[in-house]
Amino acid sequence: GSPILFLAFDGIDRALLYDMLRKGELPVLSALLGGDHGRFPHAYFNESLLSTLPSSTMAAWTTAMTGVPPAQHGVAGNEFFVREEQRLAAPGPVSFSDASPTIAVYTGGYLNGLCSAPTVYERMRVQEPDILVWVAMHQIFAGADRLLLAKPTVLATAFEDFVTEQVSKAGQKNRATRSVYEKLDRDVVATLDDALKDGQVPDVLTLYLSGTDLYAHVADEGPDEARRAYLREVVEPALGD
Repeated sequence: GSPILFLAFDGIDRALLYDMLRKGELPVLSALLGGDHGRFPHAYFNESLLSTLPSSTMAAWTTAMTGVPPAQHGVAGNEFFVREEQRLAAPGPVSFSDASPTIAVYTGGYLNGLCSAPTVYERMRVQEPDILVWVAMHQIFAGADRLLLAKPTVLATAFEDFVTEQVSKAGQKNRATRSVYEKLDRDVVATLDDALKDGQVPDVLTLYLSGTDLYAHVADEGPDEARRAYLREVVEPALGD
């Protein structure tokens, strides 16, 4: 079948994204969708799809990548208590200042291990055993052939910065803070660029950009203005690359 490009932008709601596309504010993404000047004759914009409740990052993305709700895949939030094992699971810490669990999502498959449902990649592989799947930066990657990440130092700095901001609600929240998340997204796109230059093209390619969500949580200008600016100034150039 045709190759699949899955662009996963964290923290972007439908109304905001569709509005920017229809107003012609995201020309590179529009071109990927076969659109021009706010018109999209070859794209379908779903107006009814809902996320999980709560729509927290880890629960929502696990649902997106398995197709089943938290009651089935077992990931109930960014932090949740696993009663059967009498332990706290925290793939996305928000109540304590330690980024190591989030980093372990990428370096040790922490979220993969918490998920009890097969991923879309694993289900694809049942039907097409030789399918080639690359995942760039997404938290759920069980069944993929290759996981592409930002540099370890960039990864650690971004998540440590975010966790510290979330827990303390202190510090200088400004454009300098945004640069940490910009660097994370730009670095993972650069890693993906390098991989594609080798000449191999995967059947399924997932690119996950987290900066839109990470920065919107701490931006002084508010989440909507922050996300719109981030999409225009960071995501658009990254997709152009």
